[in-house]
Amino acid sequence: MSDRIIESSERSQLQADQRWPAMLLDLLKRGLRHVRQYRQYRRDLPLLHQLDDHMLADIGLHRSDLAYIARHGTPPRLTAIDGR
Repeated sequence: MSDRIIESSERSQLQADQRWPAMLLDLLKRGLRHVRQYRQYRRDLPLLHQLDDHMLADIGLHRSDLAYIARHGTPPRLTAIDGR
């Protein structure tokens, strides 16, 4: 009986040893994705700020929405509080 417990413990340790490279790779991928998204945000926000208020109004946006749009790629959802 105790042999089975030790065998099970060794097996789970072996599985954990095999999983950590995949977990490390996932962490690295997430970090790179965040860096890429941040760089895109930093690139897009100044471009959006170049639009004048009349152009923004023509496409139904407000200057206060630009940071949200640069970060998420879409305008914020309408709410009853906004009245927009």
